[in-house]
Amino acid sequence: MVSMQYSDACFLKEIPEVLKQREDVILSTINGLGLSVNRNNAIACATAEVCVIADDDVRYTLQDLLRIVSAHEAAPEADVLLFQAKGPKGFLKSYPSHAFDYAHQPKGYYPSSIEITFKRERIKHIPFDGRFGLGSGNLINGEEEVWLNRLHRKEGRIIRYVPVPVVQTIDIPQGGTNFATSPEVQRAKGAKLYYIYGAMGFLRCVKESFVTSRREKAACFWQLLKNTFAGALYIMRTGR
Repeated sequence: MVSMQYSDACFLKEIPEVLKQREDVILSTINGLGLSVNRNNAIACATAEVCVIADDDVRYTLQDLLRIVSAHEAAPEADVLLFQAKGPKGFLKSYPSHAFDYAHQPKGYYPSSIEITFKRERIKHIPFDGRFGLGSGNLINGEEEVWLNRLHRKEGRIIRYVPVPVVQTIDIPQGGTNFATSPEVQRAKGAKLYYIYGAMGFLRCVKESFVTSRREKAACFWQLLKNTFAGALYIMRTGR
């Protein structure tokens, strides 16, 4: 399933003819902006029992896909399974070595989109939050954590982590690496903290701002606090 999002009809000409002609690929185009919007369209158009969130810079082997299917078959009660990914120089990041339920995830563990797999029928009516993600207009990341939190906290879905690599990426994601200096990332962080923790999210904004300003010379505590609070206030106003 390929969902192509475009802002101008001229971009439709860039779709490879070979992709249009493949009978084993569903191709859907959607006009507009927002990574979350595009993902929601892809999920709505998908037909497989088990789905992965992929991109054009990731690669799967047949064995990778079989491992994903086998893991879901071995855990029929699980709605979402989170795996590991590898990059150009080995594992994409430091992963926990043991399996766990999402409700008991270790401190410092943050899943990436390409590590997420799910049983489509159980989550297809629970969309990604369009306020988060690239192209949303305000919050440039955090869409995966917010979506998983909603699945677990609001919808009661069962999410588990499986310490097995199933995908290779040729690029290294840069999503949250510049929190210390990027106002956009700071706002998204504050919004995510409020979405997940409610009013306690403001205290977490203070902690994140303080710790980062002490650790990073280029970071200003008051600027961090201002921007994280701005993100938190945005979610408070628009609904958690």
